Amino acid sequence: MFQQTYVNQQQPLTLLSYQLKRQDHQDQMTANMTIGGISTVISGQGQGALDALIIGLNKQLATNIFLVDYNEHTLGCNEQANAVAYIQLNIGGQRVCGVGISNDIVEASFYGVLSTLNRADFAGQLLAQVESA
Repeated sequence: MFQQTYVNQQQPLTLLSYQLKRQDHQDQMTANMTIGGISTVISGQGQGALDALIIGLNKQLATNIFLVDYNEHTLGCNEQANAVAYIQLNIGGQRVCGVGISNDIVEASFYGVLSTLNRADFAGQLLAQVESA
């Protein structure tokens, strides 16, 4: 039940790939994504990878998403283990949670943000916005 509800929800927002570049204490992030099957590129710059992703999403999608809580840990006992990231976002005044799992902590965090957005009522509104464009 937990897996089906919270973990790596991939519709309508799906992460295809991303690149990060760190310079002068800032991360520049570019992500190739699909929103309801429509390809788009999200880019942002922030104090870390997660900040850059959220700034990029807010800019590209004209939203007001805020990170409320973030926790992560390993699912094993060595550097080869998967990482899990627990995310809570404020999306238009509504607090929503999601979880991302990957063998890479940055990717797990990105999956967690997108899982949270995909679980929110926001996802349906976003899909309608993209389809009407």
